Amino acid sequence: MLYFCCTLQVVRYTPDFKIFVPVIVTIGTFDGFHRGHQSLLEQMSACKQHMGLATCLLTFDPHPRNVINHDQKGVTLLTTCEEKIQLAKSYNIDILVIYPFNSAFSSWSPEYFFTTLIVNQLNARHVIMGYDHRFGKDRTGDAAYIKTLALKHQIGVETCAAVIDEGLPISSTRIRKALELRDLNITNRLLGYFYQLWGTVIHGMGRGHKNGYPTANIKPLELFKCLPNTGVYLVRGYWNNNFYYGMLNIGTNPTFETNAELKIEVHFFDFNSNLYKQSIRIEFLEYIRSVQKFESSEALYMQIRQDETVCRNKMQRYLT
Repeated sequence: MLYFCCTLQVVRYTPDFKIFVPVIVTIGTFDGFHRGHQSLLEQMSACKQHMGLATCLLTFDPHPRNVINHDQKGVTLLTTCEEKIQLAKSYNIDILVIYPFNSAFSSWSPEYFFTTLIVNQLNARHVIMGYDHRFGKDRTGDAAYIKTLALKHQIGVETCAAVIDEGLPISSTRIRKALELRDLNITNRLLGYFYQLWGTVIHGMGRGHKNGYPTANIKPLELFKCLPNTGVYLVRGYWNNNFYYGMLNIGTNPTFETNAELKIEVHFFDFNSNLYKQSIRIEFLEYIRSVQKFESSEALYMQIRQDETVCRNKMQRYLT
C-alpha cells in the first residue's frame, strides 16, 4: 500500500496492492525509454505541476510480446527491468509499478483492465496515453475507448503525440534495427542517450592479459538483452562511481575458436583493477570495425593496437 510519494517508489504488483493517493498514470512497456517515451513522461511531469498529483508509471515484465507470442522468436529488450528502474529515477516519476505480465492478464477486457487496475488499484485521476498505445485483450482498447471509460469515473485522459525523427515516429523497433546494423549514431539519437548494457564480470580465457590487453568478460544481467551486432566498439564503462573509456568486442573469437558462444569482452584504457564478479555499466559510443578472423595471434594483437589508437583518438571528443 502506498500513501505518499517523495522519491521514486518501485512496486512489484501483487493482487492486494493499492495506491491511496490520487495519481496521474501512464501505461506501457517503455522498452528503451527513448525520446518518444521521454516526451510522454515530460507531459506527465507538466501535468503534475499544474494538477498537484503524484505520477505513476505502470509497466510490464516480462515483455508482453514474449508472453503473447510465446511460440515465436521472442523480442529482445532495449531496457531490462533494472535499467527501467534506473532510468525512471531521472524523470520525476513518483511511483513505478511493475506488473508481472502473463497470459491470464492478456485476456482481460479493456473495461476490466481499466476499472480493476487503473481506477481501483492505481487510484488514477488522470491518464496520459502514447499516440499508438492500446490495452486489453487483443489490444482492442484505444484512446477513444479509454476516454469513454474514463468519463464514467470522472477521470481525465490525454494523448501524447508521436516524436518524429527523419519523417518517422521514434520506436523501439527502429532502435533494434539500428543496433542490428551497428548504427550507433541513429541508435543514440533516437534514444536521447547512449545505449547501455548492465552486466557482471565473469571469468574469461585470460589471453588478453598475457598479451598486454586484459579484458573483462561481461555477462548481461538479462538473457534477452538486445546487443549491438558483432564488432568492435568504443565504449565508456561505469564502475565504483568512476568512468573509464575502452574498446569492447562482441563476437566469437574466430581467431582462436570455432562454433563458440558469443562473448562480450571489454578492455579499459589505463585501468588495472580486478573487476571479477563486479557489476558494471557500459555505454556504447561508436562502432569501430567488424569482427575478423586473423591468421595468427600476432596479427590479431597488431590489429588490436590499431583499434586502441583509433579509439583513443575518437574518445577525445567525449572528454571536452
